Amino acid sequence: MKFRILLLIFALLSSISLYAQWQSDEYEIGEILFSDSFDGDLSNWSPEIEVLATSATQIIDSQLDLSTFGPNNGGTTVWFLQKLEGSVMIEYNATALPIGGVADSVSDINSFWMMSDLNNPNDIQADSAARGGSFSNYWKLPGYYVGKGAGRNVRTTFQKHDMSGNGTRISWGLLEDDYYLITPSFPHKIQLVYCDGPDSSLIQYICDDSLYFEKWDTDPCRSGWFAFRGWNTHVRYDNFKVYRLISNTTTIDKSGNCLPNPFKLGNNYPNPFNPTTSIEFLLPKREHVTLEVLNLQGQIVTILESGLLEGGAYTYHWNGSHYPSGVYFSRLKIAEFSQTQTMLMVR
Repeated sequence: MKFRILLLIFALLSSISLYAQWQSDEYEIGEILFSDSFDGDLSNWSPEIEVLATSATQIIDSQLDLSTFGPNNGGTTVWFLQKLEGSVMIEYNATALPIGGVADSVSDINSFWMMSDLNNPNDIQADSAARGGSFSNYWKLPGYYVGKGAGRNVRTTFQKHDMSGNGTRISWGLLEDDYYLITPSFPHKIQLVYCDGPDSSLIQYICDDSLYFEKWDTDPCRSGWFAFRGWNTHVRYDNFKVYRLISNTTTIDKSGNCLPNPFKLGNNYPNPFNPTTSIEFLLPKREHVTLEVLNLQGQIVTILESGLLEGGAYTYHWNGSHYPSGVYFSRLKIAEFSQTQTMLMVR
């Protein structure tokens, strides 16, 4: 009961900051570039299947039904056949269904975006047969990957595939709290953001209107393809859309730090957390900064930073192991301006 009350308080307090997030200075959502309601055929899509006998991609009830499970299950990647260029938001609903009626079997809502083949930059299908749906065959394709997990895979991961095509996967985030995992038979709303800039680009993964991951990429994948990805899972997708984003610019200083135009305190991650969390903020120029953690009564719990910092992107970590469960706030102050974000510790 106490946990449910804390979640309700957290949802009410955080709704203001979440609303502000989507009205941010970083981008505005523009026109719809592409959409698919899955009420016709799959001519906009191309599957790459590892084991034909245990994988199927079809339309059921105006949804793209992707099932990849069986005694010799393999992976399936389903490419959207329109190449994406510049700032876009990819949006869709994903419902993970229990396999054989077993809820614990639900796992993996995965996606690639802005993915490209260095050997075939204008045709993602050119090497389809060689890849054949096997996950490791995609590691040499530069781009972004996110996997929302549950069941046998109790973590949600955020990665970038190295731009050189050498097969290196760079971990940008890992979440393991139940809050960030799949709810069986629930239509999760997924939004994948690529917001272009002249020297750095904003990459975001948003689920059910909650920002899970955010990264400023100074070596971005500025164009590429999107794909659904599955292995030993059963997921139905619908309401697929790609929006044009109207982005503001960022610049890079001579030291290579990303200098965002807006002063911004990001949402902490993970959130809820137990007992550690990371707090990121973006500083447009050299400033005296104070970063604090406050409790629900507005009392300062700890000061993580108080000093002069150069412009750039910063990450601080807070360990709340000596404090009780509950709602806390991160507060970032420069000069006479401040921003606050809501955090929830559940132990």
